[in-house]
Amino acid sequence: MATSQQDTDPALQRIGSGIIRDVASIVAASVLYGIYLILIFFSVIGLLKKGWKGRASLFQLVATVALFVIASFLWAENFGVLVKRIQFALIDTTLGNIDEQLDLANEDTVTKRLRAMNDVMFVFEYIIGDLLIVWRVWILYSRATIVGLSLVILWLAVFVTGMGFVICDIKTNFARFLDQVLSPHSGTCINLGSSSWPLSLVLNLVATVMLGRIIWMRRNAFRRIGGRQIVRTSRVDRVLSILVAASTVYMILGVVEYMTEIIVVRCMTTSQGNTHTIQAMYPTAVFVFVLKEGQLSSHEVASFNVSNIRLPSTAFTRPNRGLPERPDSTPSTDFKPDQPKGIMVTMDEVVADV
Repeated sequence: MATSQQDTDPALQRIGSGIIRDVASIVAASVLYGIYLILIFFSVIGLLKKGWKGRASLFQLVATVALFVIASFLWAENFGVLVKRIQFALIDTTLGNIDEQLDLANEDTVTKRLRAMNDVMFVFEYIIGDLLIVWRVWILYSRATIVGLSLVILWLAVFVTGMGFVICDIKTNFARFLDQVLSPHSGTCINLGSSSWPLSLVLNLVATVMLGRIIWMRRNAFRRIGGRQIVRTSRVDRVLSILVAASTVYMILGVVEYMTEIIVVRCMTTSQGNTHTIQAMYPTAVFVFVLKEGQLSSHEVASFNVSNIRLPSTAFTRPNRGLPERPDSTPSTDFKPDQPKGIMVTMDEVVADV
């Protein structure tokens, strides 16, 4: 009797610690998902008010809804896996002793397939999110060819490796999840998956640096004419700063998650749900923030008012030709005609195709 009790105690401790970890994770993911529901509501309403029939708005709307659908599936899948594990480990006592129940909870084929779908849907999620990032930065750089080409090449690398990972998993019938011994094809799947997400993080790093470059260029330009206070108070610069900060935080979270999976033996639990939700929330949250800033002051222009200077404009859409020009506006001798783009951004332009 004492021996049976001694055998049961470690198993109960394993079950208890696992349940506590998974429940805490799913609660955190549920809180994030609740915030995401609020963001998606304001995002869709904002897009519909702006007019969703334009190509840019339609693209934003479709991408936003697609990210929400994927995030909803991932949240439901993580919750379902948790319920299934609890059922096997604690509720269904006809499956054998407690150690056998715990093994079944960890090795069940249904939950393994659900976890495999988790990985597949996550790939689609960051591919769509990265495409939004590429588009945003390209528009901010006035559709510059070299910028667009560089970012598209990186995104294509993410897309090819990600889709290769998905196709490989489907062709092998998710063997890497279901088999204890990995086949050569399963190893290929793992290599593709291990390449795709880091490439996505590299793309986000490049995009963050390019956004930071716009802020740096603007600040340097304003300092040259003594307009530092304008930079400090401009909503445009605050929006750009928030974009950089959000990109940095998102990238750091992604690196931490990726390093955790490398260092720790991968155990597909609900802990990944938080990363998946944040991945989908990031572009939506940025859009809602920029839209809110634009509504506060839709005609604000971060220009050099002290000397009536109009610099080349960089925006999320084509320059607004409806804005009146200053009759006494004269070009500055401090700037050459080929002044780098990305210095002046109006809130009208930022919000138009955000």
